[in-house]
Amino acid sequence: MAFIRKVKTKSGATAVQIAHKVAGQLIKLEHLGSAHSFQELETLISLAKERLRGNQMFLFPNQGNKLQIRLRRSSSSFLFQILNRQYQKLGFSQLEDPDFANLCIARIVEPTSKLDSLRVLTVKSSVNFVLTM
Repeated sequence: MAFIRKVKTKSGATAVQIAHKVAGQLIKLEHLGSAHSFQELETLISLAKERLRGNQMFLFPNQGNKLQIRLRRSSSSFLFQILNRQYQKLGFSQLEDPDFANLCIARIVEPTSKLDSLRVLTVKSSVNFVLTM
């Protein structure tokens, strides 16, 4: 059964996640964001409750809360541009393989699997990437 998990981060913010346990192991399903104030925390928790509820209807229709939020998304296209420039300065652009360049940059920004690198590229640079196999 999925539940809402709140975790303190190194920066002092509170990360809100949807997770569940399988055989005593915690599995994170989705990271919803990090709250830096009480109001942001309540908003993220409300969003998590909505996600957990999904399409399930309320038993008493008038109990549905009207959640109005404004989500902020941070991206770092500047970081992507700088790393891309360094990639070219090192001479790797001679390979003429943009997918390889994107994977290298993604794994520098956040060391992760090749498959998860797509998420990193999409989130960090606010551009949708598609790798060809």
